[in-house]
Amino acid sequence: MIEAFLLIKILTCIVSVSFASAVVSRDPGLKVTRIMAMIPVCTAVWSFCEILWSLQTDPEQVARFVRVSSLGWMMVGAFCLHTFVEIVDAPGRVMRLLVPVAYVLGLSSVMVYNFTSLGLVSAFLTDWGWSYHFGPLFLVLYCTALWPLSLVVGSWGRVLPRGGSKGERRVWLTIYVAVVVALTIATLTDALLPLLGISVIPLGSTTIVFVGTGVAYQFHRYGYSLLAPGAFASEILDTLGDGVVLLRGVGRIHSTNLAFERLTGMRPGELRGLELSRLVKELPRDSARISDALELELVTPGGARIPVLVLPAPMEASLRSARGAALVIRDLREVRFLLDRLLVSGRLVAVGEIAESLSEEIMEPILEMRSHLEGVLSQQSPLEEFVHARAELESVEELVQERRDLLDECIEGVDRIEKILSEVRGFSQNRTGPQEKADLNRLAVDALRIARVRAGSRVRIREALPGEALVSCVPDEITRVIVNLLVNAFYAVHETGNVALRSVVEDGRVRLSVEDDGEGIAPDVIERIFDPFYTTKPVGEGTGLGLAISQHIVRQHGGELRVETGSGQGTIFSLVLPALGRMSGATDPGAEDVRGVGTG
Repeated sequence: MIEAFLLIKILTCIVSVSFASAVVSRDPGLKVTRIMAMIPVCTAVWSFCEILWSLQTDPEQVARFVRVSSLGWMMVGAFCLHTFVEIVDAPGRVMRLLVPVAYVLGLSSVMVYNFTSLGLVSAFLTDWGWSYHFGPLFLVLYCTALWPLSLVVGSWGRVLPRGGSKGERRVWLTIYVAVVVALTIATLTDALLPLLGISVIPLGSTTIVFVGTGVAYQFHRYGYSLLAPGAFASEILDTLGDGVVLLRGVGRIHSTNLAFERLTGMRPGELRGLELSRLVKELPRDSARISDALELELVTPGGARIPVLVLPAPMEASLRSARGAALVIRDLREVRFLLDRLLVSGRLVAVGEIAESLSEEIMEPILEMRSHLEGVLSQQSPLEEFVHARAELESVEELVQERRDLLDECIEGVDRIEKILSEVRGFSQNRTGPQEKADLNRLAVDALRIARVRAGSRVRIREALPGEALVSCVPDEITRVIVNLLVNAFYAVHETGNVALRSVVEDGRVRLSVEDDGEGIAPDVIERIFDPFYTTKPVGEGTGLGLAISQHIVRQHGGELRVETGSGQGTIFSLVLPALGRMSGATDPGAEDVRGVGTG
């Protein structure tokens, strides 16, 4: 029995010294490091004295080493309290003042215990080794050594502030339980049971060294986290913007982070145990075999289809049959949106560059052709007068009239070609004029006056343009954008319907909305309305450049063109620009919500 006891105490002493050295070596210049290192030093002194008295044969020598061991166990409490005060952000003035009190009382107890028989009377031999008889003041001395530890345990709530994470709370609960268990074992085996005359192997130093030094070391290394990497794994994963899925077996979900739960709209309980291939289509059922990144589609329980990038991180346990995988699921919707915008912008620039290089060559023959056509048309009037003077030439008169119609159509066609070239040419250029301060509401009124002639006689137009909405812009370009939006709205409601023009300031930006209650834009059309040369109007009524050019202009002004629509629900086009000042006045309370728009 004595051999086993000695082996335990030798191991305890070695571990204590090792932990003390490791803690100090991390940062020897830091005060709290030196204080924490004293906890395993105390247990090393305590266990070393236990080794020495176990090797003695004289009871007096045994009692002497038992008394010297008090330098270890009676001072542990003071060092624990001092460490606690240094670690906790706001321990309080009273607790700081109690630290020197703990040291003074601890040293005083050591003196009483070593130089009087009030704490220890004698030692005697038992079946497992040496035990001892305590003196009349032992309980007082023991409580003097124990109260700093009790104060630390009782003040545990100061360590974790309100709102701490679950991981932190789990860590501190683990430490709390470990400290309480260590104190209980030490009190029973080294004090209470011997005081009652029951001889047991003293395990106080062994339990305290493994708990105390472990806690001190983890405090120093991780701050507030014992076993921090594992305890905080879920919190760390939840901070990531990408979804993370841990799989087991052949593709069943073991756990996920918050980003993946938000992506799917499902709760952890619904995801756990589910085959990932049921959510991510075309994903191999055995996900552990994935070696390359895959662009796939995730289908949520609500039916939404989300493009995702699956990045694998295969794992293999020590048993080859226990396979698993960690997958990063990245939402590609924003990336796809930006790529689509980049593609459209590239098309616009390409069209503009082509138009820029060809316009000079094309415009010259077009203008020459128009000049010739106008010359022919000017000669038409004398011919018409000659034919009218001879009524019997009715067939000739019809030919003359047909000739006039053809000439008018030729000139109209030339004008359309010139207009298209002029519009396309704008894609390769920056703004046509300098920016200046302008009232967006005033520009909207001017645009409405220009576009009103395109509205049917039964179209109702409502305005809600309060006060001023100052922006920095090229007025002619922004007016052109608003005119285009209004013309599209008038086309969407046909001959009868409602169109509303509203403005409001939101977070330092002016939003001008053109709303109508037409048929709206179908989902298969909405994705293409800003593409160049795409139009829903009949041939000859639209070039398909209006919205493309409008978006190009608005982006060059640092703004954006938004659309809200639905088939049969109407459409709202919103022009959003940075505001220079605040709008004054109030929105027209009589303005109604009216919706819809066509494209062109």
